[in-house]
Amino acid sequence: MKKIFLACVLSSVSAVASASDALSFDYAQLGYSTVDRDTRPGDPEELSGFHIAGSKMIKDNFYVAGEYNSTSDVGVDVTLAKAGVGYNYEINSTMAMYAQVSYIQVELGSRMAGTFEDKGTSYDFGIRALLSDSFELRGAVEYQKDTDDDRVFLVLGGVYGINDAFSAFADYKTESDSDTFTLGVRYHY
Repeated sequence: MKKIFLACVLSSVSAVASASDALSFDYAQLGYSTVDRDTRPGDPEELSGFHIAGSKMIKDNFYVAGEYNSTSDVGVDVTLAKAGVGYNYEINSTMAMYAQVSYIQVELGSRMAGTFEDKGTSYDFGIRALLSDSFELRGAVEYQKDTDDDRVFLVLGGVYGINDAFSAFADYKTESDSDTFTLGVRYHY
């Protein structure tokens, strides 16, 4: 159901309003997030919660970015915190590439097993493309390395401009053991 909804959001390229500077890296966003995981018997397969993220240009093509994602279900909590710096390169007026390196901290809490914390790094490489005056599509590869695992995520996202200040966004992130879907509102500053 979520995958079908995301496909509908991403395919709705017709625009009613225009978002100024749609490929801007100056934004804050808030959304609802779900994580579907391959789990052991008895563990919840789907967790839900909230997502907060933002980005701010600091000089020339460099930006800082942060993300906090907290999901839970039936005594299991999973939290991801991410803070990093990135570089974006404008290919043309409607397309930009970016690379970002981040520090990540993942925390898994369970009533039965206690709390586990892991730290590592994340490397993101992606392309953002403006398909119309108010619709942006993003594709990326995210490589995460922590103490125990190396994971590669594929990311597909869309942003639909509601007006000059606000947009709706949807992101789908997948790897071999989990799928994350986030839907929310972005404020451009």
